[in-house]
Amino acid sequence: MIYYVVIGIYLIGLLLIGFSKSDSIKNQEDFAVAGRSLTPWILVGTMAATWMGTGSVLGNAGKAFEIGAAGFLLPIGGMLGVLVLTKVAGKARASGKLTVPEIIGSRFGDTAMILSVIALLTAIDSSVKYTTRLTISDEKAASGGNKSSSTVMVFSKVSDTQYWSVIIRPTV
Repeated sequence: MIYYVVIGIYLIGLLLIGFSKSDSIKNQEDFAVAGRSLTPWILVGTMAATWMGTGSVLGNAGKAFEIGAAGFLLPIGGMLGVLVLTKVAGKARASGKLTVPEIIGSRFGDTAMILSVIALLTAIDSSVKYTTRLTISDEKAASGGNKSSSTVMVFSKVSDTQYWSVIIRPTV
């Protein structure tokens, strides 16, 4: 019961913060990139939180346990990517664009922008499918392969480019 109370208080706190800050959002730039007013440390923290989610932390720890010390090499690719992004970030910010496809489109034209949107949507779709497949195979392995998975993903199309997904995992 205490879990529900804590989660409820947390959600109410998030709503209160959202409502109190909603007056300061005047345009798309304020919403998408915080009005370009964040300090470098806040930006680094945001990038780290985006990149290092629970799945990354627990997944890397599990893989390190499974394969040994070589598992500690897993985060190196992501860290190198963040280092490259720090070199590109100044130019991206100076462009005044809000999204990566906008930056690509301004440099290489509308066709390149459309192709980058398709590539991003494909990557997101593949990531969701891969994660779902891992969840289903882990569920089957945990049950000795005798039961079918109890994981169900429900997709709902919101618009041409947005989908909501809900993962339902009933307990038995």
